[in-house]
Amino acid sequence: MLNILNSLPRSGSSLPSFLLRAAATSNHFPFTQCLRDAAHKQPSLALQGHKFRQMRSFSTDLVRSNKFPDEIVNVPWPEFAYVRKTPPIMSRIDLANLPSPSGPLDTGVLGVILDWAGTLVDYGVFSPQVVYYNLFEKFGVPITMDEAKAPMGKHKLRHLRDIFELDIEPDLHPVRERWKEKYGVYPDDKTAEEMFEHFPRMQLACLEEYSTPIVGVAETLHNIDKMGWKTTTTTGFLTGMSIFLTQIADKIGKIDFPCDAQQVPYGRPMPEMPLLGLARAKIPPSYAVKVGDTQGDDQEGMDANVWVVALVDTNTYVNKTHDELNELAKNNPEELEKLRKLGFKKHTEKQPHFIIDGIWNLFPVLRQIDLLCKSGFHPYHFKPTDTSDPNSLYQPAKIPGYMNFPHKQ
Repeated sequence: MLNILNSLPRSGSSLPSFLLRAAATSNHFPFTQCLRDAAHKQPSLALQGHKFRQMRSFSTDLVRSNKFPDEIVNVPWPEFAYVRKTPPIMSRIDLANLPSPSGPLDTGVLGVILDWAGTLVDYGVFSPQVVYYNLFEKFGVPITMDEAKAPMGKHKLRHLRDIFELDIEPDLHPVRERWKEKYGVYPDDKTAEEMFEHFPRMQLACLEEYSTPIVGVAETLHNIDKMGWKTTTTTGFLTGMSIFLTQIADKIGKIDFPCDAQQVPYGRPMPEMPLLGLARAKIPPSYAVKVGDTQGDDQEGMDANVWVVALVDTNTYVNKTHDELNELAKNNPEELEKLRKLGFKKHTEKQPHFIIDGIWNLFPVLRQIDLLCKSGFHPYHFKPTDTSDPNSLYQPAKIPGYMNFPHKQ
């Protein structure tokens, strides 16, 4: 593990102490356990001493002067976002009854961890599911689009293996039974690996069609950069696909430390990817925000001990394109609200800290989390609650200066 950490980019200073201590125990723990331990031990290991103080971004100074950079811009909303019956920002954090803080009182958000499909690009996350649909078609065992998208958010090979275990279509045999009917044997890991050899080429060919940035991405990346916050990414995509998407993002914004599923031993829902990105950016988890659209995003963020913001309108559970969402808003707003409730419910099962419509709502939430951090609060102050109805935990987030139902200009 020391070799891995030593290969990470540096800017003249050492890696955070919590990662160095994890590396020192690497003879006794696997990579996964080292990083996971680092995330949970971080509050007591990384927030002491003057070295960490030097890692603060200039956003710390902004709260002292009670102002934000002049370059901050308004983030536009898509047309369909104005048609709604529920507030666009929900949270399970009761801002009126906060627990006692225990952290430093002058350190705010330092980094933002972003997902790709369904968060920055590709409304509805169509690019992966189209490829899985076509891949099974190629091997003569057709699957439905619901089956293709069911394990969304995971490493693409794991996603493929999980499709074989699905039994979600009432009118069809389980996928593995259909495979046996075709080939006479049940699929195994070797079967998945042989199929997966075709995946990267098919995915790259498909990405260009499904890589249009979501409304508000350019402005949000601009604001994050002007606040001095670093960006990293997590994804189920492999390195080649991540590079392609990073080049697209570079035209409208900036991703400082891109990471992908091929760079870690285990992808989602394990926390290695966000922790690797934070190691590269030299940011402790408690000062980072994970943003994504799937349950896998939520889980990796919670396990990495970072703040978690989940997206609804553009996620794989709603599964609609930009044009389809606009059409629903005009002609069938009841169906749009029904889909929103489905996407919302999927996220509440993992209990992220905030659930919002889309990337266009993210910046006011980042500012709210920034203030929570500067007040001494950390993600571990707001642990998931054991409840049979997680939906009931969420209330409209009353963010100062932000209207719950903005009027179209």
